[in-house]
Amino acid sequence: MFDVVPRTPDSRLTCFLVVTKGKGYELLNAKPKFERFPAEAIRELVKSPQAMPTTTKDIGIALSFNSDPIVSFLEKRDSQGSKPTSKEVQLIGYGQFRGDRMVGTYQEEEANGLMWLRNKVKEHSITFPIDEQGDDISILVSKGQASFKPKLDGDNVSFDVKIEAWGTVREDLSNQDTNESDVLHNLEQKFAEQIKKNVQACLKQMQNKGTDSAQLGLVVWRNHPDAWKKRLEQNWRTLFKEASFNIQVTATITETGLINQNVIKDGMR
Repeated sequence: MFDVVPRTPDSRLTCFLVVTKGKGYELLNAKPKFERFPAEAIRELVKSPQAMPTTTKDIGIALSFNSDPIVSFLEKRDSQGSKPTSKEVQLIGYGQFRGDRMVGTYQEEEANGLMWLRNKVKEHSITFPIDEQGDDISILVSKGQASFKPKLDGDNVSFDVKIEAWGTVREDLSNQDTNESDVLHNLEQKFAEQIKKNVQACLKQMQNKGTDSAQLGLVVWRNHPDAWKKRLEQNWRTLFKEASFNIQVTATITETGLINQNVIKDGMR
């Protein structure tokens, strides 16, 4: 399909490509409640501020440089809380491709980690426990950036990954006062740890499947073009599986909200 679609004269390089489980026409037979046609719902989901869209051009660039593309992964789901129920389209994650063959999917933690590794951070929420009682807090990632520095030791490749993240508190189910400096500092550390965990989960899946979905081979090529052409390019999949990563994350909470503590907790009313 990656050859058929761009070869067709009626197709455009700016067309969005998506993947789904089963037959593609089943997704187009969905009946979303708020869109007239399923294709409109698919388009709006794929190009939403929370997604990383993939066009025909993106696929061509990735395959041309021996990288592995990703494609938005959608499913048809029954709506919840509405009667009668409707068949809605939902963005689940991203299809993981090895060359032109799909070998898995990035969902939840892996999908969030993929945003950082591709340095295409979109607005998304991260929920994690903040205290020993297991009370959760939700942080909305407002912006972020990542930088990659490859290092070569013969044919051994390693990467220094530096990530900067900014977020705001959206929901806090704990009894902690985020206006206190030590509490806020602890929260920022846990926020950074969660981002690192997501990135590590994505890297583990990429290396297990031998897919360079983050196009890190391009990073090596830009920094070490001679070594890439002479030694690394031919065996990149094998070398990438053995690559090591040193990940450093700096996270900043810019807003904690108008209230100091959760107002629905006992003793706060």
